[in-house]
Amino acid sequence: MKPRFLVSTCIIFWISSLALAQSPTYQLFNLAVPSPLLPGAVVAADFNGDHKIDIAVASMGGFPNDQVVIYLNNGDGTFQPPKSFAVGTAVFAMIAGDFNGDGKIDLITGQTESKDLSVLLGNGDGTFQKAVSYPAGGAVGGIVAADFNGDGKLDLAVSNQSPGSLSILLGHGDGTFGAASTQSLGMALVGITAADFNGDGKLDLAIADNNSTVWLLLGAGDGTFGTPQSIALTGTLVGIASGDFNRDKHADLAVANLNAASVYVLLGKGDGTFQPATSLAAGRGAFAVTLGDFNSDGKLDIAVANNFEVPLQNDVSLLLGNGDGTFAAAIPLGAGNNAVGVVAADFTGNGKLDLAVANNGSPFASLLINGFPKGLSSFTSVSAADGSPGLAPESLVSAHAPGISGFGGSAGLPVPTTLAGLMINVQDSEGVSRLAPLLFASPAPSQINFQIPAGTHAGAATLTILNGTAPAMVEYVTITAVAPSLFSADSSGTGPAAATAVSVSGSNVQTPVAVYQCELVCSTVPIVLSANAQVVVSFFGTGIRGAGGASSVSCTIHGVSVPVQFAGPQPAFLGLDQINVALPLSLKGSGQSEVIVTAEGHASNAVLINIQ
Repeated sequence: MKPRFLVSTCIIFWISSLALAQSPTYQLFNLAVPSPLLPGAVVAADFNGDHKIDIAVASMGGFPNDQVVIYLNNGDGTFQPPKSFAVGTAVFAMIAGDFNGDGKIDLITGQTESKDLSVLLGNGDGTFQKAVSYPAGGAVGGIVAADFNGDGKLDLAVSNQSPGSLSILLGHGDGTFGAASTQSLGMALVGITAADFNGDGKLDLAIADNNSTVWLLLGAGDGTFGTPQSIALTGTLVGIASGDFNRDKHADLAVANLNAASVYVLLGKGDGTFQPATSLAAGRGAFAVTLGDFNSDGKLDIAVANNFEVPLQNDVSLLLGNGDGTFAAAIPLGAGNNAVGVVAADFTGNGKLDLAVANNGSPFASLLINGFPKGLSSFTSVSAADGSPGLAPESLVSAHAPGISGFGGSAGLPVPTTLAGLMINVQDSEGVSRLAPLLFASPAPSQINFQIPAGTHAGAATLTILNGTAPAMVEYVTITAVAPSLFSADSSGTGPAAATAVSVSGSNVQTPVAVYQCELVCSTVPIVLSANAQVVVSFFGTGIRGAGGASSVSCTIHGVSVPVQFAGPQPAFLGLDQINVALPLSLKGSGQSEVIVTAEGHASNAVLINIQ
C-alpha cells in the first residue's frame, strides 16, 4: 500500500512565512574545466579589452598537449563558456602581460615535462595565436616578468625544479625572447618573485627552494644578477610573494611551507637583508601564495592555497594583516581538492578583491566572491520548509530580497518563470542557465518563493534576480543532490508536522486521522494506535526526491526506525515531496515524538507528532 494524499492549501502559508539567515562574506562557486584536464595554474587579466577581469586556467595533467582555458567575465562574477588553447606538457606556472607592446594581454606558461615556455600572443578578443615554445633550461617551477635590463621591454626570470637553476630570457619587445641564460642554483626551485630588496632602484629576485632555502639574487640592472645569497628556513618551500606588510616602504616576503602547514613572513630591512622569519599557521600543504587587501582596511593580507593529498585539502587560508607585519589567525575559505594556484582580482566590479583557485584534484577552478557585484545587492535563499541553507534540484526555496518592492502575487497553473515582472536565473556548476519557476512574491516582507529548476547540476551555482531584464540582486549558493527538509504546520520548521494520516482497517477501509490543529497556535493531535488498524502518516517536505525513492530514504520517529512505504514527488504541488510511513504498534504511548527523514546520509530537521 503506497497511498498519496492531496496537500492542504496551508502549504502556501508554510512556504511564505520563513525567517531567513544571512549570507557569509565570501561566496564560493566553481568553473568547470573541460575533461580530462586538471588545473595547475591560474591568472587573472582583461583578455578581451572590455575592462572586466577574466580568468585563465592552465592544466598540469601531463597530457601530450595541455591547455590554457579562458573564461571571459560577464562583469558580475559569472563567466562565458570556456575556450581552450594548446600549450606544452604539464603546466606548473603561468603569467600574463603585454609582451609585444600592442596593448593586448598575452600569456606565458611554463611546463615541467616538456621543460619549456609557451608564449601565447593575445588577439585582444579573448583568443590567442598558436603557442610558440622556448626552452626553459629545466622543469619549470615559477615565472616572473619584469624589465630586468632597463630597456623598457618585459623580460622573464624562470625558476627550474630539475635541475635546480635560474633562467633569464631577455625580451625583444615584439613577443619574442632571447635564448635562456641559465645558472645552477639550489636543489628544486619553485616560486619566484621580483622586487627591489636593497633599495638601489634595480629589480632583484627571491626564489623558494624545496630544500628549506630562500635564494636572494640582487640585480645589476643589466639583466644579470649577483652572487646568490641563501636564507635558511625549514620545510619544503613552494610559493613566494613580495609586498610591504609593515608599511615601512621596504619589500617583505611571504613563503609557503608545504609540509609544515604554514607560511613564513620575512620583513625586509631595505638593504637586501631580512629580520628573522615568523611562521604563521595556514592549511595543510600550504602551496601557493597571493597578496592583496581583502578586507579593504588599507593593510596587505595573505591568501594561501593549500594542497594536501591524503586526505585531500579543500581550502584557502586567509591571513588578514595588522599593518605592522603581524597577522590575525588564518581564516579557512572553501575551494576544491589539491589547490595549487591562487590569484586575487576584482571579478565583480564592486571594488573588493575576489580569489580564483586552481584545484589539481578537482575538474574545476574555484571562485571566491568577496561581497557582490557593483550596483547589485545580495539576497538569501533557504529551504522553504525549514529555513536551512540546503538547496537541491527541484526543491522549494524561499528568497529574502530586501529592497525589491512594488510587486506581489501568487502564481497560477502552469507555474510561470515570470511573476510581477520578476525572474530568477539559476546558473549551475556546468555553466548552464535556467529560469526558476516562481510560486509567490510578496513586497512585505520582500520574499520570493521559487523552485530550483529541474536539471540543475549539483555544485556551486549563481542565483540572479532579474527585475524586468536587468539584474537586480545576486547570490552564490551550493546545490546538493538531496537536501531533505520537512514542513511544520506552524512554519517554524520545528513544530507540529505538516502531515496527513489515514487509519487503514483489516478490510482496507481508510479513515482520515488528524495530525495537527491550528487555532491561535498550532499543536499536535494525538494519533491513537491499535492492533485493529494500521496508521499511515504522510509527511511533506522538499529536497528529497533526488534520493530516487523509498529504498534510499529512511525515517525515525521517537528514535525508532519506521518503514518508509513511499518517498518522492507529491503530484499536486510543484516541488513538494511526500514520505509515507507506517507507524508500528511498538510506538504506542510514545507521546510527543520527533520525526527525522534521512536521504543519502543527509538528515532533515525534526518535526513533531503525538502518538497515544
